[in-house]
Amino acid sequence: MQDPRHNGHSFWTTLPGILTALATLITAVGGILGTLVATGLIGGNGTPASADLPNGQTNPTATAQADRTVITFDPRPTDTPTQATQPPVAPTLPVASNPTEPVAPVDNAARENITGLWIDTGDGQEYDGFQQGNQVSFTTLHPVFGFANLSGIRSGNDMTLLLDTSSLGVVGEVSLTISEDGQEMEGVFESFVDGTSDDVLLVRLPE
Repeated sequence: MQDPRHNGHSFWTTLPGILTALATLITAVGGILGTLVATGLIGGNGTPASADLPNGQTNPTATAQADRTVITFDPRPTDTPTQATQPPVAPTLPVASNPTEPVAPVDNAARENITGLWIDTGDGQEYDGFQQGNQVSFTTLHPVFGFANLSGIRSGNDMTLLLDTSSLGVVGEVSLTISEDGQEMEGVFESFVDGTSDDVLLVRLPE
């Protein structure tokens, strides 16, 4: 009697055998896939679920994802007014003041007392001035009139003097005003002889 295992037919060559083999294969593949999905090896991010962690530990990846804050930007303008940006203000430079010329100090002593030598800028005649209180006088030696004397009263910066000569007597009157610095006296000479008048400018000579 021939052995049925060697009758030239195989289990795999029969349709029922093929269907049975396919069902078995599908079942095995499905089981493998289910195991891989359950362990997180496929179908996930490679991190096991919280339930599979020992001692109740939580999944750090899941916790990080849960803690992420989604920030959205709304391009629509809001009603809150914003402060306009002010342009930078250029520094103000200081303005230099106009330099003023130095003012010469006023020699009050020279202005208050005319004592000293003076020269007439018109004819170069020199006069020796003297003052005591409000009494003032000038003496000179004139080449034509000889000895001459100017004497009178001072009131403030003004003075009125009579010109008395040794040869002709009183010949005229001089009105003078002393400058603020006491270095000049300017005025007018009026002649009693012919009624003429001349400008007079006396300048103090250095001592």
